[in-house]
Amino acid sequence: MKTRIILLAVFSFCLLGDTFAKRKVEEPPSDRQQWADLCYKIAQPILENMSKGELQKNMQLELSPTWDGRDKRVAYMEAFGRLMAGISPWLSLPADNTAEGQQRRQLQE
Repeated sequence: MKTRIILLAVFSFCLLGDTFAKRKVEEPPSDRQQWADLCYKIAQPILENMSKGELQKNMQLELSPTWDGRDKRVAYMEAFGRLMAGISPWLSLPADNTAEGQQRRQLQE
């Protein structure tokens, strides 16, 4: 009886060990990749709509509860200005064939 239990335990362990060994461990993206993806996610809708002349039509404004009544039309230019001030160093990096480089090239066009 003990032998049967031991054999069953060893056999089960071999099956489970093989299952765990086949799992691929996916490495999380690097900090740089996460930041590049975030920059692209923020910049792409603004730059694409602005290049088509549709930013005001497609950008939904969210005003602060403490909004002081200034002209809402400046929000679009402010979004573009803040975006360019933030990502221009990243956009000015030399071209390369990485995924990040392709994102930069698409935003530059």
